[in-house]
Amino acid sequence: MYRAAAALPFDDRDRVTAGLRGQLSVMAAAAGADPDWSTLRVEGPARRTDHHGTGLSEWSATVVVSGDRSVLDDRLLDALVPAALRRAGATAEETSPLM
Repeated sequence: MYRAAAALPFDDRDRVTAGLRGQLSVMAAAAGADPDWSTLRVEGPARRTDHHGTGLSEWSATVVVSGDRSVLDDRLLDALVPAALRRAGATAEETSPLM
């Protein structure tokens, strides 16, 4: 099972689900695994305030995967990380499989 999480300043469940699904897709591709999207579970939002007083909604998603083959190298993984995440300063290392 893989898990991804995000803390965002908005509550658009469809938008959040698409973003978390994207993170999980990158993780699965990096491991050569196949996500079973019928098992996708999105939880949230949990309301929090950051140190600047900005309201954030914390979300998480899990998906069951099969066939973890770990066949991709870091260069290919970097190519899979969406440009929007790179511009925001996020990296693929900020999410990891739930062990």
